[in-house]
Amino acid sequence: MEDIAKSVNKEMSALKIGLYNDSELSLNRVKFDSYDSELRDHELKCLVHHDKLVMVKRALKLWKGQATKYGSSLCTDIRTVSGPCWEEALRYKVLHIKSCTIPAKRSVLIDSAEVEAKAFAYETLDENGWKQPGHYSGKIYSEIHELKNRRISLVEKYKEQSKMIMSDPLKIAEFVRSQSAVDARTKQAAMIEDLERQEEFLNKCHSYKNHFTFAIKQGERNHELYKLYSEHLKKSTKEIDKYTTRLERYIKKLEKSAPQDYDSFKADIMAEREKVKLAEEKAKLAEEKKKQAEEAKKRKSEKKAFDVLTKQLSLTGLGLGELASNGEEKRAYTTEAEAQKAAITSSGKSGQYITVYSKNFRLLDGTSDHGKTYMFWFLTSNKSVTKAA
Repeated sequence: MEDIAKSVNKEMSALKIGLYNDSELSLNRVKFDSYDSELRDHELKCLVHHDKLVMVKRALKLWKGQATKYGSSLCTDIRTVSGPCWEEALRYKVLHIKSCTIPAKRSVLIDSAEVEAKAFAYETLDENGWKQPGHYSGKIYSEIHELKNRRISLVEKYKEQSKMIMSDPLKIAEFVRSQSAVDARTKQAAMIEDLERQEEFLNKCHSYKNHFTFAIKQGERNHELYKLYSEHLKKSTKEIDKYTTRLERYIKKLEKSAPQDYDSFKADIMAEREKVKLAEEKAKLAEEKKKQAEEAKKRKSEKKAFDVLTKQLSLTGLGLGELASNGEEKRAYTTEAEAQKAAITSSGKSGQYITVYSKNFRLLDGTSDHGKTYMFWFLTSNKSVTKAA
């Protein structure tokens, strides 16, 4: 296992990011996923490859000046710091590194190159010979002032036109019928909005720090300034970026030679076992779908019968099988008010006192095995009311 650590150190030393001596690099105790020797060997291979990739990526971050506030060295021991010094994907999994050679940061070199590039761009572009950024800033301010005046003037004309159109219903109708007038007013509104965007953009550019950030759209001079600055900075930092290119190429090489993912490697070995399990689950799922289909068919049949019954009740009021004392089926009413009205009419015709009573029926309406309880009302004479109730 220690031979692996020495091999990694030798490989990293060629990139000027290795340890001072092999004794400072050791393999921690690793909890492997499986006791199977083949799985263990492949998992270790994956983890060591991951750690080599971590070392190079960390070196690249430090060289670019992107180190986090927790880590001042390339390989900080994550167990001795108060917080994570790198994102989770860049933590070591096998190699425990205590110290290392730190790649020289290029922040000072980049800062000086940016200052020189900006000074070069201002001096080259300024036709009046001014070298101070304030002169260019003044030109941007004048452009903002001009845009603002144009926008205010356009808004005033827009308001006057609005008052004129709205002053008379006939003028409103004439305006609506004129497609060219509507198009012109729409174009005018778009111009106002565009002037507002331009003014907002130049306000952002007005800051000295933002001259090179917002070098697009309005202000061709700013765009040219950014181009000059970019070209000069690229030329100035070409030598600085050589080390960056070297590390990036090595990262691509490592990523290209990555071993098969451990999970997929393990999945290949366990394939037969999983195949049986999937077949059983598939059969179980098919049975469940069949059961659901049969249940749906049953509910559909119940719903159809329920619809036939409700239609029959709405037409004739018969179909629930509630019988009178003479053996005839009674008419069912769906509301008590409807039944009371029928009772009054029947009492007048027969000369008997007719009253109503309610009765619950559990009907299979296609909603569940038990259906639902529905209440209906029936008529009965005074003589049979007790019996009926």
